[in-house]
Amino acid sequence: MKVLALSANRSGWNVSSLPHFRGQSLHFDRSHAFVFLPPFDHSWQGMHDSGNRDRHIVFVCNNHMSSLTANRFAMQSEHIHVHTLNVANVLQRANLQEQNRNISNWLMSLGFDSLSLPLKRETFQLSRTNKHQTDADDESYFTTKTVQQVVLDQTESHCPVSDIPFLPRSGKLFKQSCVYIVTGGLSGLGLETVKFIAHNAGGCIATLSRSALTDEIKFEMEVLQRRYGVTIMNVNVLQAISMIKERFHSCPIKGVFHSAAVLHDALIENLDESLFRKVLQPKVCGALNLHYATLHNKLDFFVCYSSISSFIGNASQCNYAAANSFLDSFCHYRRNLGLAGQSINWGPLNLGLLLNKDNFQQFLEAKGMMVMDVCYVQKALETCLVMNRPQQVICKFNFKNLHIHVLSQNASLRERLSALVEMEFKDYLNNEPRVQHLSSPHESVRRIVSDISNVSVDELDDDSTLCGLGIDSMLAMTLQNKISKKQV
Repeated sequence: MKVLALSANRSGWNVSSLPHFRGQSLHFDRSHAFVFLPPFDHSWQGMHDSGNRDRHIVFVCNNHMSSLTANRFAMQSEHIHVHTLNVANVLQRANLQEQNRNISNWLMSLGFDSLSLPLKRETFQLSRTNKHQTDADDESYFTTKTVQQVVLDQTESHCPVSDIPFLPRSGKLFKQSCVYIVTGGLSGLGLETVKFIAHNAGGCIATLSRSALTDEIKFEMEVLQRRYGVTIMNVNVLQAISMIKERFHSCPIKGVFHSAAVLHDALIENLDESLFRKVLQPKVCGALNLHYATLHNKLDFFVCYSSISSFIGNASQCNYAAANSFLDSFCHYRRNLGLAGQSINWGPLNLGLLLNKDNFQQFLEAKGMMVMDVCYVQKALETCLVMNRPQQVICKFNFKNLHIHVLSQNASLRERLSALVEMEFKDYLNNEPRVQHLSSPHESVRRIVSDISNVSVDELDDDSTLCGLGIDSMLAMTLQNKISKKQV
């Protein structure tokens, strides 16, 4: 409490510290903000706002704090703004790495030293041979009377050095003597992942897949098996884990890559429970089975392949978006438990169902999502694994089309992506050459329809229907894309 109060005072606040509120309305009337630290009691319930001044209430909490606690304040007055600060999110490794320079500069600016902090101190993380434990280990760090500090060198005789081992930096993502599991590893993105692990020194790779083993895939696997020890396992996860441990008895499981997926696209009114289960089961049940089967393994990677559909949305893929949304949340859940977990929201790739489908690829591009070639997949995957963030999006955007055809119709997405899209779209407008349109939009559309339908422009009239001109759904997507590019 003293450290926080001193930090706040040095940052320009006028701070008063109270162990309990005790209904002291005087403090409420004079204060612009209140910060509540755990453990919480019920003293705050006596606070009542009698004025019209805007006030901010901040709860420093963990994942288990009930939203009801914060909502009670908001209901008392329209001038009260309630905020929750989740310590687990603030102290996540990825967040600290991103903000380390700002945090360091802020701490240095406070000018803390032993004279300004006359507190009892102990070394954090003593040697394993020192079994001494203090009462501070069982207290909240907001109420403890002893400050535990990390000691990196022996500058003071009464402060032993913290026992913090250096992390090994091998420079390699994978190890020869470890096992890496890939679900859906016989096709599409899963197969590319198998190749990626093999090419980056992964010694033992186990693939779990429902796909039939074609002669072409069998040949590729035989080549990889001779070089890297790849093995094909049954899709039953719990059985597969025991088989992997039996086959590689001296090699620990160090990574899981979950790329299994099933698609059944339809608008939500055309979906029933069975079609939701069909799409949800491989991703949701697969992730949970892998989680429980490897819970006692110290994994370097637990990577779930999600989709851009759960990030941006897709009206015809709500079941698939729901399945991937679970993977996104589940990886955050694992990270909050201190376990490995990464969700990668892949955009459209020139693999599987999209492989060389030019018309459908043009349709996606018209919506702002360009199809990535396979050659970019492995480099993007490597970047994600090195950055090691709980959730990352890999997508090649056409920001102009995204702005015109998606964000203009979706207020929620527009708010989420506005800063990124506006920056990219502004650069695009500055670099785009000015084109003078010599024909009217009406004539431009007639000319495009004529090119697609092989019907003379003179034979087209305003009452002509697309069906009557022989334009099916695939040609209609091509028509939409051409009109979008012409900006008519």
